[in-house]
Amino acid sequence: TERVCRALYAVKLCKVGFVGGREVDESLKMRRTSLSLSLLRRQVLLLLLAAAALLAGQQASAQLQFTQLTPVNTPPAVRSQAGIAFSGTTLFLFGGVGAAYFSDTWTFDVTTNQWTEQAPAASPPARSSMIAGAHSSGFIIAMGQGAGGFFNDVWRYTLGGTWVQLGTSSSSRPRTRYGAAGGIFGLSSTYLYVSHGFSKKRYSDTWRFNIAGEQWENVVSGVSLYRPGEAHARCLVGSAMVADEDFVMFGGCMSGGESGGNCPAFDGWFWRSGGWHQLESGPAPRQYSGMAFAGTNRAFLYGGQEKVKQILHLSDSSGPDEVQVLTYTASDSAGSWDRQRCAGAPTVARAKHAMTHFQQGAQEGAILFGGETIGSAQLLNDVWTITGSASEAAHIGGEQRWLSTVVLHAIFMFLGWGVFLQIGVFVARNFRHRNPWWFRVHRTMQVVGLVFALIGFAFALRSVQSKHFSFAHGAIGLVIMLLGLLQPLNAYFRPHPPPAGSPPTRARFWWSILHRSSGYIAIILAMINISLGLFLAVAPRGVWGTWFAYYAVWIVVWAAAEIRLYRNGANNGSNNKNSSSMDMDLVKKEQSV
Repeated sequence: TERVCRALYAVKLCKVGFVGGREVDESLKMRRTSLSLSLLRRQVLLLLLAAAALLAGQQASAQLQFTQLTPVNTPPAVRSQAGIAFSGTTLFLFGGVGAAYFSDTWTFDVTTNQWTEQAPAASPPARSSMIAGAHSSGFIIAMGQGAGGFFNDVWRYTLGGTWVQLGTSSSSRPRTRYGAAGGIFGLSSTYLYVSHGFSKKRYSDTWRFNIAGEQWENVVSGVSLYRPGEAHARCLVGSAMVADEDFVMFGGCMSGGESGGNCPAFDGWFWRSGGWHQLESGPAPRQYSGMAFAGTNRAFLYGGQEKVKQILHLSDSSGPDEVQVLTYTASDSAGSWDRQRCAGAPTVARAKHAMTHFQQGAQEGAILFGGETIGSAQLLNDVWTITGSASEAAHIGGEQRWLSTVVLHAIFMFLGWGVFLQIGVFVARNFRHRNPWWFRVHRTMQVVGLVFALIGFAFALRSVQSKHFSFAHGAIGLVIMLLGLLQPLNAYFRPHPPPAGSPPTRARFWWSILHRSSGYIAIILAMINISLGLFLAVAPRGVWGTWFAYYAVWIVVWAAAEIRLYRNGANNGSNNKNSSSMDMDLVKKEQSV
């Protein structure tokens, strides 16, 4: 500012250096200089303050805003997991669960805040946790859970008319389920999508229903639990259609029902162009959350249960005024998350609410209904909209960090089977000539390794919701633990060695084979199963990349050691010839120890 003022005044002096034929008094010029500088400083300061106020006003107006639509008449009964859709000025609602499963149909006019209970001649069976969406032909629901079990039917409601079941003649259909992903994008959409979910097991298949043709089509039959880069089986997800044949989903529960993994899950997925793409990491793990398309290239994720059985610690729980904003582009399927604090939000966090796209004029975002409060599980029947734009001022910095039983299971199993027990077996195989050092190291490593493995096994039992050993990782893990626990038992009951110079007894011979072979089998299976576990838990690529590098090092070390033994004549025939003397030496050293 000072430099600008002086420059301006210098120009003025060049023009008025003389007045009336006389040189201007130097003191007068200095007073004029001081006055001009003071006035200009004030003008610049006022301009800066005005710009700051304008910027602050723009940021405030851009902040995401919750608005409660308070009804003018009696609303539906409190409930959670209802099916909703929005079209024009009308919010459609069906079912949900509260004191019982509901089968009532309601509409809510957002311009008058008026609830109207419809009276169709026929209705779908009472249910909750369904797929729902608005279409030009009516309000459509599919799937869900009721008092009598699960559903895989499709129903359409026409305002002022009745409910009609669709697709009754379809040659194929998905299995019954609830807590699935999918929906309908817009009024002119061709398909209703259904993906994942749960009934007797957790599913990973994807289906679409041709609304006009009333036929189901299986798009993906299922995804392996151990295949990276795919959305593994789960239910209770947050999900939103973002284009006619594209949808996103986040979190859910992957554990139980013949599968294992995180529950709640922390991974998000984008179904686009007929395949799965993993979203960028960001929000804390959650299940029973709400998700909705919120305008071009963005979606909102709100609420959900974060602190459940598997989560032992969460550094920063999501508040009732927080919305996770997912933005993406046509060429970016990973997207990016932005944790935003919203104005005018509810005072209590919630889960199991219904949420869908909302637009009224220039206002676009999401509309949500009901659910239950976190902690007290109080059922709700309120209506809120979330509109506006994300702003830097409302951004919530820092990461949400958590510790789960799945993470602890992985750590303890890695230390037990991947480090200590691995070292113990390696020493016993390659350093038997270093008596009694090798035996002391072997015994110590095995004891410590088994203790770590048992702790890891306990965390595994806590992590899986049900049917702990009905999937490959769990079943193999059980076999490994039995083999591991067998080792100290058969070491305790080992037959005594023969006298010096005598061949081993038959019992000693077979015991030696059992002890060594079961140990080798357990170690090999453990390394394989740790690999499967990392894929099952959808571990970040850096984690399982580091693991496989560590795995490769062990393979190289074992191969080099075996070549050394072979060259030294310490294996195969030579090893068998000396086995009796080695056994006797071992026992003598054990007795001395």
